[in-house]
Amino acid sequence: MFFEFVPGLGGDGTYYYDDIEVVVFPTPSLPITLEEDINPYFQDFNGSVTQIITNPYQEGGNTSTEVAQNIVPANTNFAGVSFSVETIDLSQGKTFNLDVRTILPDASILLKLENTVNGTSIEREIVVAEENQWENITFDFGTEADATYDKVTLFMYFNSSVTIPRVAYWDNLEQNLNDLVELPVTFESATANYNVVGFGGADVSCRGESRSIRRKYE
Repeated sequence: MFFEFVPGLGGDGTYYYDDIEVVVFPTPSLPITLEEDINPYFQDFNGSVTQIITNPYQEGGNTSTEVAQNIVPANTNFAGVSFSVETIDLSQGKTFNLDVRTILPDASILLKLENTVNGTSIEREIVVAEENQWENITFDFGTEADATYDKVTLFMYFNSSVTIPRVAYWDNLEQNLNDLVELPVTFESATANYNVVGFGGADVSCRGESRSIRRKYE
């Protein structure tokens, strides 16, 4: 800690300080609705500015009271915002939905999931169909292996540089969880993770349109 930290500045002084503490922001879990007691602590980069505001367009697909406003500066391709979340387990569901509203057509929205412990990450990019209206978009990570992530990064107008600042609004980031497996087990759910495991040399898999069990013994 430095007081009067100005090179070449003379003079003497006595200073007092007290109660230094580290502020730890609580970590939200998905879904991120921006209307809970615990909201994300936004960490913007490359000139992005994100804040929670009263929804200026409570209409169409999103009548929520609060939304995130993200301003992307002019002549910038990769301005975004990151925030920590409670653990996202991809084995519990591999698609994510987000409500978004942009002011320009064909805007690219990128969702990146990161594991801050091992440094791995995955990402998906979606191009919105319309401007100036709420659109619910889906990020599909179905081809990714099961893994866990604890950080979310969002890019509005990803990899798109124009000469004016751009504003976008987003809300309701949600992981679509697999159906719970309950008795009776009919194997008819398209989203349930049956996680069948063979033993004693049996190779067991859930397959086919009827999702029946196939057993193979060595």
